[in-house]
Amino acid sequence: MKHHNYRFLFLAILIAGVAFWPGKQARAQQSDTLLVKWSDDGINPVKDRLRDVIAADTNSDGSRAHKVYKLQAGGFYWITDVINNDGFPLKIVGETPDPNDQLKNPAVIQMVLRDDGTNPGGHIFAGQSSLTRIIHERGIKNGCKVLSCR
Repeated sequence: MKHHNYRFLFLAILIAGVAFWPGKQARAQQSDTLLVKWSDDGINPVKDRLRDVIAADTNSDGSRAHKVYKLQAGGFYWITDVINNDGFPLKIVGETPDPNDQLKNPAVIQMVLRDDGTNPGGHIFAGQSSLTRIIHERGIKNGCKVLSCR
């Protein structure tokens, strides 16, 4: 009789573990997105913050630490050098803007002059892998919800 109770307990724990254990997809969604802050003080954009975060976002073995980079609503991401995604797919998404808050517009990626006044060359993105930019979840820009460049 005692042996039968242990089997029942083991079976109950196994079923509960399978039912409540997050699947690979759920675990990936929790840790695959990195929020990129556009400013240290909420007023002044940090030049090349997005590019620098993407370039440095690797694990110790060289693999990508995140698959998705989320831009803050109302943020200005100033770029002075090309964002390069050679060898890995790059996905950039934006937080959903708040129509009731004038400061929470869609994030803007903008090319600006370098500190020495030189021009960055006319391109924000370059690479041989796929690039997906999702403007924001509820908005439309240039008639497109998702713009894919390959």
